[in-house]
Amino acid sequence: MENRIQWADVLKGIGIIFVILGHAPKSGRLFTYIFSFHMPLFFFISGYLFSLSRYPKTLDFIKSRIKSLLIPYCWFSLISIIIFIFTSLSGPNKNSINFLSILKSFILAKRNFIFYNVPLWFLPSLFAVEIVYYLLKKYIKNNFLIIILLLISGYIGVIKLHTLGTVYPLPWGVDAGMWYIFFYGIANIIREIKCKTKYLNILKPILFLSSIILTLLLYFKPHIYRSIFASQLVNISHIYLYIYNLQLALIGIFTYIAVSKLLVKSKILNYLGKHTLTFFSLHVCFGFTMLNKLLYMAHVVNQANDIYGILYTILVLNILTPISYIINKYVPFILGKPFKWHNENLKIEI
Repeated sequence: MENRIQWADVLKGIGIIFVILGHAPKSGRLFTYIFSFHMPLFFFISGYLFSLSRYPKTLDFIKSRIKSLLIPYCWFSLISIIIFIFTSLSGPNKNSINFLSILKSFILAKRNFIFYNVPLWFLPSLFAVEIVYYLLKKYIKNNFLIIILLLISGYIGVIKLHTLGTVYPLPWGVDAGMWYIFFYGIANIIREIKCKTKYLNILKPILFLSSIILTLLLYFKPHIYRSIFASQLVNISHIYLYIYNLQLALIGIFTYIAVSKLLVKSKILNYLGKHTLTFFSLHVCFGFTMLNKLLYMAHVVNQANDIYGILYTILVLNILTPISYIINKYVPFILGKPFKWHNENLKIEI
């Protein structure tokens, strides 16, 4: 039986809700709150689940990540491109298709520049982060030195490349990866330390209480993050921007780690967490497209308020749930999983 960390599944479930809500119509207040931590959260979870001992050979690790990240990236890109072409050529406003631009976007995979399905940048970016961190852990045995290198990388990403404003986007989301690798690495090191000592248990109540207070403050005082985000867009470089971003992201992460442990029995969140890849990859290109068409037919106009955004997110989740079931049951190779077809006298495995 597969050994899963249940609260991590719940945390991924919470994370995917925030990702979809972050892209849905909503208020500026909720936007600033979600974008202060939702992507660091996903890299944090991935880092927490990383195990160097599981892959002693570098080539085996690279193969596993190609299978779990790059193969899904290719399949979901193909699906997204087909949907993009269909929607572009149908309806009253038909648009021409530039296949060279599609190919360029697919190969470069720049953050926020995969126009046929923007969120897909995450997959090649996470691939790059995982390979780099694997090499760091394999050849540098001092965790303190690794943390210093991760902090320097994050500083370059936020301050020099202005990744939060996507000012200097690099292929495969490398600019974003330089920032997010800190959360990947720190999560892995925290898990390592946690396995070796019980002293961290003393800090749990303090972290929980402080995180709840600060995350509520961040929601009701969105200018804290908005000012940072705006500074990134206008190309202002200050060390305090980096420190604030670290603090705000970690506050959100630790808050929802605590929440996920409280909701560990939630069947809905567990399901979403176990099928995050499908929801993440299809929520914009398919979920939003389908829902917007239905709303248009019903003469409903999108509204930029939080209640509407939450309802919108719930509807998208419901649209994608049967799609997720079909993919996992009948075409799991899209997710990089082996495809098994059973017959009474025949078994085929790809």
